[in-house]
Amino acid sequence: MRGAVLALVPDGTRMLNGADYAQRTRFHVFKVEALGVDRLWAVQEHKKDITSVCVSPDGKLAATGDETGAIKVWDVPSLTRPK
Repeated sequence: MRGAVLALVPDGTRMLNGADYAQRTRFHVFKVEALGVDRLWAVQEHKKDITSVCVSPDGKLAATGDETGAIKVWDVPSLTRPK
């Protein structure tokens, strides 16, 4: 694993993580609470290492980018790709 990239949703309720786990690049969303962190969702859509994760100021959208330059946009509340 080369490393991981992290971003927090502005209200502090979600943590987004992109990393390459044993050649299986995944994007994870975690629920953050006072007593711990629970993984809500994970998806493997990037073919190469995720190198960046960012969140919109309102916390509703996230974007991930990989080492090939591919960018994917995500709807954080529904954990889906917007249409």
